[in-house]
Amino acid sequence: GAAAEYARAIAPVFGQFAADLARWATACAALHRRGTLHDPFDVTVPDSTNPGALAGWTALDVGTGTGALAARLGGPARLAGVDLSPAMLRAGSGQLPLRVQADAHRLPFGRGVFHLACASFGLNLCDPRPALASLARVVRPGGLLIFQEWAALDAPGRIVDEALADVAPDDVPGHDGPIRDMLERESPWVARLQDAEDYYDALKAAGFSLAWAQEGVFATARLDSVEAFLGCKFAWPWRRLVLDALDPAARGALWAALRDALRPFARSDGGFDWSPPLFRACAVR
Repeated sequence: GAAAEYARAIAPVFGQFAADLARWATACAALHRRGTLHDPFDVTVPDSTNPGALAGWTALDVGTGTGALAARLGGPARLAGVDLSPAMLRAGSGQLPLRVQADAHRLPFGRGVFHLACASFGLNLCDPRPALASLARVVRPGGLLIFQEWAALDAPGRIVDEALADVAPDDVPGHDGPIRDMLERESPWVARLQDAEDYYDALKAAGFSLAWAQEGVFATARLDSVEAFLGCKFAWPWRRLVLDALDPAARGALWAALRDALRPFARSDGGFDWSPPLFRACAVR
């Protein structure tokens, strides 16, 4: 449902978080190849991706979407991206050589195929136990899994969702079927992975020999305006459907109220810096 708006409204925001993850992942990989990766969270994230960090390696991007993370990884010999949504794969930029429509719980690759598996917000709708077990199966012994996921809802995000809940009509056209089911059920990922220790335990239980996990603010998306942040938020179908269900006057009032509420988070030049708390994890198979 978000694929049509992804390149315009979402990728300019999420792509910045993916780029930072790619720089961290390739820096960790370079150290790991030399046997000097002692603590991934002590690794300094460089300003650019090391183009040779993954030379000769095979890499997998899970929940690749349009390929924002995969396009920024440091030159692996073979790169594959997996996503459940054919529409998201079709919306990709063409920089991803191998696109596979598949379920992360049952990855369609042989055992130990990849030196590195990554995901940038690609796992949060999964059940952690089968998803991480599937990843452990396709990562070769000594290989790496590196990913990031959302942590606690940040203040700007809470402002948007609370304002939207206040004005949402009881019956929103289109809020049925898969969207309704997704909104009403608790995500197994979020329910079972509440803190860094939960991530550590899940990775060890999946079969990874070493694991690190941490919650924090790791990256900032620098946007041109508050409207760019709101455009990203409302590009997701469940929010867009609520917005479309409002009459023009109510829609304009909501937009104006959100701009006012988010103004304290804006930069002096009118831009908007978004620094949501995230979970990051690194594990060695």
